[in-house]
Amino acid sequence: MRSVDDLLAATETTAKKWEVANAEKIVAEQASAENVPVKGFNPQFEAIAQIISVSNKKNQVSLQGGVLAKSKETPWLTFESDSLSWFTQREVIEANNPLKVEQYAGEDYAALTDRMVGAVGKAQLDQSIVSLSQSVRLDALTQPLTVVSESAVWDVTAETVALDNPVDIEQPEQKITASANQATLDLAEDVVVLTGEVRAVGEKNDARLAADRVQWQTSSQDVEATGNVLYEQAADPEISMAGSQAVGNLERGTVVVTGGESGDVVTEFVPTDF
Repeated sequence: MRSVDDLLAATETTAKKWEVANAEKIVAEQASAENVPVKGFNPQFEAIAQIISVSNKKNQVSLQGGVLAKSKETPWLTFESDSLSWFTQREVIEANNPLKVEQYAGEDYAALTDRMVGAVGKAQLDQSIVSLSQSVRLDALTQPLTVVSESAVWDVTAETVALDNPVDIEQPEQKITASANQATLDLAEDVVVLTGEVRAVGEKNDARLAADRVQWQTSSQDVEATGNVLYEQAADPEISMAGSQAVGNLERGTVVVTGGESGDVVTEFVPTDF
């Protein structure tokens, strides 16, 4: 698979290029005979596409056909779509068709860390905030963690993702899944906070946790649950515990539930093989 730099470098000697900031009029070019991509750039970004149109009056760059743009400064992001509108004065990229945004660890664009795709989206480049909607999927590759929802706001600099619609999360290596009405992710600290009808399932012990709110440390699998907590395990021994709060570990199946129906009750469950 060719890297981002390989794809951009492949057009270096043949592509038509100009500084977006110096364009004086609308430019619409396509090397139709040779089907050679056009390359455009400014100090912050560079992009390739089959057609690039530049308007200084509108401070807009329109890119169509196999669009691939990448930042020339941190954070190291790429934007891939069939068409993009780049509003240079407002420092905004918009896509009314599927948009893929990827973050890399360094300027060599060798190590991919996070990927988010959606049916439509935009990016506020000066704030490094990406907003996607409709069939959104986030892959946090360093954990790894997969998140699916109908909308997401990714603050790349703060390393957080806000999901205000029902969300499904999967951590395949640990065989743990979770769902909720809303969620926030702290990618730097590996913390997921789920709120509203939270359901989490650990396949290893066939454990199920339900609550109003759950804070999940995805690297250690430690959880803190509050509000209408119910913990169930179908594996031997079968168990069910309810309370107002719980702390435990989804992977190991160790749980402490407090605040049962009879008052300030503490119920601790530790699997026999632990």
